[in-house]
Amino acid sequence: MTQLQEAVGTGLAATARVSPGIAGRLAFELWRRPGRPVRVRASEQAVHEAARATYVDHPRGRVTAYAWSDGARPVLLVHGWGSRASRWSDLVTALLDAGLSPVSYDAWAHGSTPGRVGGTALDHQDVIAELDRRSGGF
Repeated sequence: MTQLQEAVGTGLAATARVSPGIAGRLAFELWRRPGRPVRVRASEQAVHEAARATYVDHPRGRVTAYAWSDGARPVLLVHGWGSRASRWSDLVTALLDAGLSPVSYDAWAHGSTPGRVGGTALDHQDVIAELDRRSGGF
């Protein structure tokens, strides 16, 4: 844990003693910020560029989505916090070799999708439902 993380934790703990509600809201706002979006690595570049990029419009903002192949036998790949869809490049290649069609997206404030804060589980549910509809079902 960095000194900054320790200081933030100490500050939140002190705030929680005075006002648990305020501390909870502050913690949630901090948790939603993934930091600077990571870039596509050189080892991921070819697979990333081979994707067909589209967009999913959402009340929180437009999300960049990616599809590889023709859509037969689609498989959804969802990246983790502070990551991006291109991190799946090795798995995308393996899925394509197996005759599957990977689909992924960059969440808010991740990868190519702009923003300062990430989405909630319900926001992701909306995007996944739209990608499911477009692909004919995962």
